Amino acid sequence: MPKQLAVILGMHRSGTSLITKSLEVLGFSLGDNLMPEREDNPKGFFEDVDLVTLNDELLKASSSRWDTLLLTPDARYIQDEQLIRKAETLLTDKFRQVDKLAIKDPRLCLLLPFWQARFDSSNIRAHYIVVHRNPAEVAASLAKRNGFSARQGLLLDFIYTREMMRFLGDDGLVIDYAAFMNDPAHEVDRISNFLNEEADAAALSAFINEFVDPSLWHHQDAQADQRDALAALDDLSSVMHERSQDNDVSISDFFSKSSTDLEIEHELLNIEIAQLTDLLDSQEHDLSIRDGRIQSLEADNKLTRAEVDDVAGRLGERERHVELLQQQTDELAEQLSKSNDILNRRDTELARLTETYTAQTATLENALEHERETHKQVRDQLTATVEGLGEQLSDERERTAGLTDKVSELSEVQAEQLRHLDDYDRIVRDIHGSISFRLGRALTFPIRKPFTILILPLFQQHPPALRMLGFVRQCFSHPIRTLQLFSFRRARNFYKLLTARQDLIDQVVTNYEESFRTPEDKQRTSTPAFEPDEIENLRLSLPTSDEPLVSVLIPVYNQLEYTLKCLQSIAEHEPEVAFEVVVADDCSTDATQQVLARINGLRVVRNQENLKFLLSCNRAVDFCRGKYVFLLNNDTVVTEGWLDTLTDVFETRPDAGLVGSKLVYPDGRLQEAGGIVWQDGSAWNFGRLQDAEAAEFNYVRETDYISGAAIMFTRELFLELGKFDECL
Repeated sequence: MPKQLAVILGMHRSGTSLITKSLEVLGFSLGDNLMPEREDNPKGFFEDVDLVTLNDELLKASSSRWDTLLLTPDARYIQDEQLIRKAETLLTDKFRQVDKLAIKDPRLCLLLPFWQARFDSSNIRAHYIVVHRNPAEVAASLAKRNGFSARQGLLLDFIYTREMMRFLGDDGLVIDYAAFMNDPAHEVDRISNFLNEEADAAALSAFINEFVDPSLWHHQDAQADQRDALAALDDLSSVMHERSQDNDVSISDFFSKSSTDLEIEHELLNIEIAQLTDLLDSQEHDLSIRDGRIQSLEADNKLTRAEVDDVAGRLGERERHVELLQQQTDELAEQLSKSNDILNRRDTELARLTETYTAQTATLENALEHERETHKQVRDQLTATVEGLGEQLSDERERTAGLTDKVSELSEVQAEQLRHLDDYDRIVRDIHGSISFRLGRALTFPIRKPFTILILPLFQQHPPALRMLGFVRQCFSHPIRTLQLFSFRRARNFYKLLTARQDLIDQVVTNYEESFRTPEDKQRTSTPAFEPDEIENLRLSLPTSDEPLVSVLIPVYNQLEYTLKCLQSIAEHEPEVAFEVVVADDCSTDATQQVLARINGLRVVRNQENLKFLLSCNRAVDFCRGKYVFLLNNDTVVTEGWLDTLTDVFETRPDAGLVGSKLVYPDGRLQEAGGIVWQDGSAWNFGRLQDAEAAEFNYVRETDYISGAAIMFTRELFLELGKFDECL
C-alpha cells in the first residue's frame, strides 16, 4: 500500500502554515523536526527543517534562491546523484514511523518536477493542496517582513503561482485563505473529501478555537497600487479564486490561451541585474577585506617563522647540552667500572692479608684515608654554602640601603607637606585674628543677618532671581573685570531681563560668568585638540554589529575634532548591547568626509547639500537598522555604561517613550540631570552646576523634558509620529 503524502503549496506569507496545521485533524503527521515559531509567525511555521535545508541546497545547485525574480530553474535538470540520494533518504526517514505525512515549504513550488520524481521512485502517493491568497496581501506582508517593494512582492507571487500551476494543471485542491478564515470548518471538510479522510470532531473544534485567530490576519485591506499592478497576475488570481470555489475552470486552458508578458519578463531581468550588481559590489568588498586578512596572516607568518627559528636554536642548544651530559655520564660510568675493579682487587687483597697484622694496618690506613677524603668534601661543601650566604647577605644589604633611601625621600616629602600645612594654618589664623577681618565681620553683621534670615529665602523661591544673586557675588569676586564690562547699555539690558525676560537670565548670566574665567581655567576645562599629524595617523575601529539593537546617530557639520573625540570615547567604552554608529554628515566643508572614511565599523550618511539639523536627522533615521535610535551630539564624550543603562530602561519600563543621559561639563560640574518646566512655562536644568556625584542626581526617574544632546527612542515610534517637525 503506497504511503499517503499531503503536499501543501503556496507563496510565502500566503497562509500555508494555518492550512498545514489543519491536516492534523485528519490524522496526518507534520514531521519530527519542525521549525520553531518566530515573531512574524507566532503560531508556528510547521515546516520540517530538514526539508527546508535540502530545498535551499537544490535551489543553490540550480544557481537560484527562494526570492529570485528570474525564470524559475527547471528542476528536471537537477541530476546530481548525491542530492537525489539525499532526497530519497529524507523521505524514507520521515515515513519511518508514520503512514500519513503532510509537508509544507513554499520552495516546493519551484522544485515540483524534482520532488514528483522522488515521490514516484519511493512509491509515495502525493496529494497537492494549493493555498491562494490575495496577491496584494502577500506583497504587503513581504514588505513588512523582508523589506521588499510592492512590485517585487507581486512579481514573486506571480512566479510561484505560475510555476506550481503549470506543473499541476487541473490537478490538486485550491484553498482560498480568506474563505478558510471566514469558514474554517467548511474548508476542512473540502480537504477531508479531497483526501478521502474523516476529520476528528473534537480535534477540529480545538483547532478552530486555538489556531484560527482573526487578529493574525494582517493586511486584509491591502490594495495594489495602480503603478504596481500586473494584469497577468490579476487574471491568474481570478482563475485561482474560481478554482477555490470548485467552479469548472481549467488552468491548462488558461496557460494555453495566455501569452508571455514581456513587460514582466523585462522587469524581472532589470531587478535581477540590480541584484547581481549589488552582489558584485559585496564580493568586491569581501575581496578587499580578504586581502587585508591575507596581509595580516603574512605578518603573523613572519612572526611565527621567527619564533620557530628561535625555538630551533634553543632546541639545538638543549641537544648539545644533552650530549655533554651524556659524555659526563659515560665518564662517570667508566670511573664507576674502574672503581668496582679496584674494590674487587682490594677485597681480594684484604682477604689475603686478613691473617697478618700488616694486612690489618693497611686496612686501617685505607679507612683513615677514606675519612680524610670525606672530611675534605664536607669542608668544601660548607665553604661553598658560606660563600653563597655571604652573597645573599650582600644583596639584602643593598636592598635595605635602597629602602632606606626611599624612606628618607618620603620623610623629606612629608616634612615639606607639613611645612606647607603649617604655613596655610598660620595664614588662616592671621586672617581671622586681623583687625580688618573682625571689623568687617562686625560692620557687615547688621546686613548679613537680616539678609540671611529674611531676604535669601525669598530669592530661593524664585530661581531666576537666585541666579542673578549668584552673578552679583561673582561680580564682587572680580571687581576689576566687572568695572571693565560695565556700561549703561548693559545695565539697562539687565533691568529688562529682571522685569520682562526672566527666561533668558540663565543664558545671559552664564555668558558673563564665562568672561570672568581665566585662561588657565579655560585651558583646564576645554576639550584637548588633535595635532594635525595625530588626525593623519589616527587608526580608529568601532566594535559595531551587523544586527544592531541600537543605532547611535551622530549628526555633524564640520567640527571634525569634536567628532573624533566622540567616536574615540565610544571605541574606548564598548557596550555589551549590539550597536551600530551612523554619522549624518550634513555636507561638511572640512576634512570630515575623508577622515571618517578611514574608520572601520562606521556608517556615514552624507547629504549632497546642507539640510540643517532637523532635516538631516530625519533623513539619517531611514538608514538606521536598530530597534532603538540614540541621538548623540558630536561634542559629547561617553563614559562607562553609557548605552547599556539607557537600553535597560526600555526593557524594564514598557511605558518609556524617551530616555536621556545625565550631562556633565568637562570640569566635572553637572550640566543637567533632566529638565524642569515651571508653572509659568519657564524651564530649568535640574541640578545645573552642582555636584554630579550627589545622590539626588544619580537614579532613574521621570522628568519634564530631556535635552537633545543625548536621547534614545524607539525607531518605530519616531516614524509613527512623523519624525521631527520640519516646519520648525
